[in-house]
Amino acid sequence: MSRFRKLTAAFLCLALLLLPIPDKVSGEEVQELPSLHQATAPKILREVVDKRERNVKHFLREDWTTLAAVYPDEVHFEEQGKLVEMDNRLESGTDELGTLVLQNRKNAFQVRFAKTSQAAKL
Repeated sequence: MSRFRKLTAAFLCLALLLLPIPDKVSGEEVQELPSLHQATAPKILREVVDKRERNVKHFLREDWTTLAAVYPDEVHFEEQGKLVEMDNRLESGTDELGTLVLQNRKNAFQVRFAKTSQAAKL
């Protein structure tokens, strides 16, 4: 019985070694199909200012279509009857008391921070 087991084990090992080897290897190249993602999107030419909304910007593209970018928060505010783009970059300025502060550039509201932590009003 031991000899039968050894022959069976040797046969199975040989079968496992030879099965993964392909009997025919072809050298054909696989042709890739053109992907839809490889197509380049038309470039943005400019913003269409007349179509501005409080949280939407419209852009004119090369193919004369418009692209609407919708934001979760407002990106424009009304100034003199027109929607203007917000600019929250900080710049140096002074408050009513003449203290040096950092304030936002352009927005519907004014935000000020004291330049130093030693100021009476931070």
